[in-house]
Amino acid sequence: MATLADLHYRIAARLNLRLTPFPASADTPEYCTLCRHGAVIARDPWHSLVCNSRVRQEVFRRHNAVAAALCHALLLMGGQAVREPKGLHVEDGRRPDIQIVFPGVHLLTDVVVSHPLRAGVTSEKNTARLGIARHAQAGKHKSYAETATRHDAVLLPFSVETCGGMAEDAVDLLDRIATAGAEHLAFWSHNRIVQHLLAVVAVAIQKGNAMTVLRWHQDATVRASVVEE
Repeated sequence: MATLADLHYRIAARLNLRLTPFPASADTPEYCTLCRHGAVIARDPWHSLVCNSRVRQEVFRRHNAVAAALCHALLLMGGQAVREPKGLHVEDGRRPDIQIVFPGVHLLTDVVVSHPLRAGVTSEKNTARLGIARHAQAGKHKSYAETATRHDAVLLPFSVETCGGMAEDAVDLLDRIATAGAEHLAFWSHNRIVQHLLAVVAVAIQKGNAMTVLRWHQDATVRASVVEE
């Protein structure tokens, strides 16, 4: 679960190094042919991570993969993890992604993965360090703070960025899980649990990024060739 395929790793490394997703020799369209913006790829080479044609497909799968990785790790730690728990907010049925329970611990979290390198982003909240992740974190607090208060839970949104940055609540969440897990499983230390959580989440994010990039490239290239014909 904490392993990347070679191709996925290469794309992750290129993102980390601020390179383009593919070498210059790759057949990449000049414009995005899939979304209404028609983005110029030379100006925003990682447009695929924010292309609105991807939101309900690969990006949604990446979100679910991160939530699933957290849930699987929680079960390994001896905790209880309920995906999208029902009945917490009966008025409108809103549901955070995960309800987490350890002895004496009740947490709610909602996963959001944001891309901080989008072209043309100049507002302070986006250009500051972890600005994108913190902005998304604030949005989750607005959505679920009342829900957490009703059920005597601590709300810690899991807001992370495609390049690996984590907002403060996400760091706090992992620390609390590791503390509870270390108390429950004597053979895993706090640091080892944190390392495991970081590994499975990082792989889920980078694999999701790579699959989004690859599918976008395939679809955009096919659409571009059709348009040229």
